[in-house]
Amino acid sequence: MAKRGPKAKPNHLKAVAGTNQKCRTTETVVAPLEGEVCLPVDFTTLKEQKPKFAERVLAIWNSKIEIYRARQQSVVGCEAALYQYCLLEAAINDGYERDGGVPTAMISQHRVYANEFYDTPASQVTTGNGSGGNRFGNNGKPRRP
Repeated sequence: MAKRGPKAKPNHLKAVAGTNQKCRTTETVVAPLEGEVCLPVDFTTLKEQKPKFAERVLAIWNSKIEIYRARQQSVVGCEAALYQYCLLEAAINDGYERDGGVPTAMISQHRVYANEFYDTPASQVTTGNGSGGNRFGNNGKPRRP
């Protein structure tokens, strides 16, 4: 489950606001790996059982890899999660084409994966710039002279 609340601000915005602390750093803790992205599983069993579904998963996989290459976003080392994401998207598309019934849990999990891989507009930008503030933040505090 994802953390509640707004996403953490990047360090350069915290430095501008003067709130950057070493204990609250949001720097990347895992360095991107070098190498080529490859499917984490063998597709032969999936192709034998559901050939049309396997082709759809492979098409989604290839389109997402091209998008991530264009963004210069490294997904090396995250292939298993990306594969699950592609399987889920194919299952949702398949459910809509069959009878239109897709469980809400599948859609919610797809949103989590989309957020993790920066595939939604909201996940591609930082939340706020810190200039607005809370207009009710001074309630209950003594007034300054």
